[in-house]
Amino acid sequence: MPNNNNQTDINKAIDVCMEEHKTLRTEILQTIQNRTNVIVFGGALVLTLLGIGISPIANLI
Repeated sequence: MPNNNNQTDINKAIDVCMEEHKTLRTEILQTIQNRTNVIVFGGALVLTLLGIGISPIANLI
């Protein structure tokens, strides 16, 4: 009987570890996605402001 209880405990521990793995993986993917969005939108903002700043120079030519 003790062997069966140990196996049950091991299975529970594995289930907990797998659930934790899924949670951490989801959090990491969300963090990567958020940082990618910040980089992309930040770059778009910089290019937009740069275009606005350069446009008067184009009118002088």
